[in-house]
Amino acid sequence: MLDFLPPPGDNARSCGPGPFSMADPDTVRQQLKIAGFTDIGFGRNDGPVEVGDSVEEAVRFQLALGPAGEVFREAGEEAERQRPDIEAALRKALTSFEQGGRIVMGSSSWTIVARKSHG
Repeated sequence: MLDFLPPPGDNARSCGPGPFSMADPDTVRQQLKIAGFTDIGFGRNDGPVEVGDSVEEAVRFQLALGPAGEVFREAGEEAERQRPDIEAALRKALTSFEQGGRIVMGSSSWTIVARKSHG
C-alpha cells in the first residue's frame, strides 16, 4: 500500500481497536498490569485464516481493515484516484494465497492468561 500512498499521520482516523490492536505483548502486558492483573502469560497461536471467498472479496477486506485499510482511508481522495492501480496490485499479491478459490493467509493470535486478586 505504501508503494502508492503516504503513511497515515499521528492523528490518523482509526476504525477502533481492530484485529491488530493487541499484537504487541509488551503493550498488552502493561495494560493488564495497570488494570491490576498479575502472572500474565502469552501463548502464540498460528494458523490459517480465510480473508475472502474470492480475490475480489479479499481485496475489499484488505482495503477495509488493518494497516492497509488505515493507509487507504487516510489518503482520502488520493487513494480513490489510485484505487484501480491499488486494487490491481492487491489482486496480484493475493492470488498467491488462493486455495480452492478462497484466499487463505497465515495468521497469529495470542491466548492471554492473567490473574487478578479480589480484596
